[in-house]
Amino acid sequence: MKYHGIKPVYNVWLSKDDGKYFGPGVAMLIEGVKRTGSLSSAAKEIGMAYSKAWRIIKRSEELTGCKLLLSRTGGARLTQDAEQILSDFTAFRKEVDTEIEKAFKKYFAN
Repeated sequence: MKYHGIKPVYNVWLSKDDGKYFGPGVAMLIEGVKRTGSLSSAAKEIGMAYSKAWRIIKRSEELTGCKLLLSRTGGARLTQDAEQILSDFTAFRKEVDTEIEKAFKKYFAN
């Protein structure tokens, strides 16, 4: 049997105590803050309300035990902890993507 046009679909999250605390959404938000200097602008870019973005960041800070953003007049910037977790998560995600692609090709690509 040949499979045509299928692809794997998955999400990668870091979790603690049965609560998601870092995944693609948080990564997109802090990448946006890094690029724009503003949580409001980062949220707007991905079509998310500022209040929801703020809750997501705060929840992630609670579960990681580290501050991710530093507020400043007119915006925000990433902490060193945020830079590190973003870097580590991005590298981890790339490795997971590679391994999933290899497994997918092994079982479904003819």
